[in-house]
Amino acid sequence: MREGAYTLNARTVRERTSTLPNHTAMLTGRRVDEKHGGHGYSDNFDDGGTVHGAAGHYVASVFDVVHDHGGSTALFAAKTKFMLYRRSWNTHGAPDQVGRNDGRAKIDRFTIDHNNNQLVSKLNDELRRKPESSRSCTSRCLTGSDTLMASWVSSTSTRSGVPMCSSGAS
Repeated sequence: MREGAYTLNARTVRERTSTLPNHTAMLTGRRVDEKHGGHGYSDNFDDGGTVHGAAGHYVASVFDVVHDHGGSTALFAAKTKFMLYRRSWNTHGAPDQVGRNDGRAKIDRFTIDHNNNQLVSKLNDELRRKPESSRSCTSRCLTGSDTLMASWVSSTSTRSGVPMCSSGAS
């Protein structure tokens, strides 16, 4: 906890206690129930649609905010059901709301690997490869027994000046 961002008060959304609805809430800052301004995605599997289709309108995410302000974004995951996010914010991303419109693809690097150790190695390799952009961005890691997601937002955990993640629970 001394080296990075953390919380001792993390919560899931109470409407659903499964992975995709909860992770979607973390990425969008919205509850699940689309009738009350939520993201609308209540399934815990990739149904081939998008978050926007579930909500009935475009739902912005942390990927939109970072991309639209000129930052780099990435998602590293161990579950194929997170392909939902690639479709939602790359294939069906919105035009930029801030600054120059440089495309609808909001996730710059998208990696799925079922092996957590390999996934973390890929993330750390990427952070080492681009330390200049990683220093001004965060490697924010949400880890679980079988998932790891990273959204590069602002600098936190570093070793030798390079943001790092580990597959261990914190």
